[in-house]
Amino acid sequence: LNEKKAPNFYLCQVDAKRIIDATHFGNESRFFNHSCAPNCHTVKWLVGGTDRLGIFASTNIRKGCELTYDYNYQVENADADNLAVCQCGAKNCRFFLGFDRKKAMEWKAKLIAEGKWTEPNSDDEDDDQDEDVVQDCDDDDGLEEEHRVEKDEPRKNKKKKKDGRNKKKKSKKKKHKHRSKKKKHKQRCDSEKSEKMAIDVDDKENENTSN
Repeated sequence: LNEKKAPNFYLCQVDAKRIIDATHFGNESRFFNHSCAPNCHTVKWLVGGTDRLGIFASTNIRKGCELTYDYNYQVENADADNLAVCQCGAKNCRFFLGFDRKKAMEWKAKLIAEGKWTEPNSDDEDDDQDEDVVQDCDDDDGLEEEHRVEKDEPRKNKKKKKDGRNKKKKSKKKKHKHRSKKKKHKQRCDSEKSEKMAIDVDDKENENTSN
């Protein structure tokens, strides 16, 4: 790859002897960028006697935010001129891919001594924009609000179903009342009819006796 001057590398070191090379084949995780304050982390699993690397979320992540993990790439006696500049924009950024925390603190002290160091919380517009991006991705309050909205949807649906069932029950009750009224009316009419027939029979008997 170095001979071909490849602009990108997709290598992931499993241990001291093994490296996963996803240059020509791999899933979407090979495109995850490095961050000194990542929202994901790697875990090594033993599956069927074979080591596997999985990438998992370290915190709640908003939809549309970039997924990152710490490459933990360290170079002994690292020379900054030969290392790639880290562009994660985190407050605890280690400046270069290959620097450990100790080397990053030494580099920070050097920048302060030379008057080139500016705090990430400065009023610079670019820094503010970067911080806004980080806050948008890690804002748990917003996530809770989204979860509340998602949780409220089933409740609304349940309420609609419940209202629908109540309406059906009410309509059934109305039908039942209507039927009972109709039945009572029929019974009353039948009783009145039977009474009338009884009266007619009595009248006929009286006429016969008088004759």
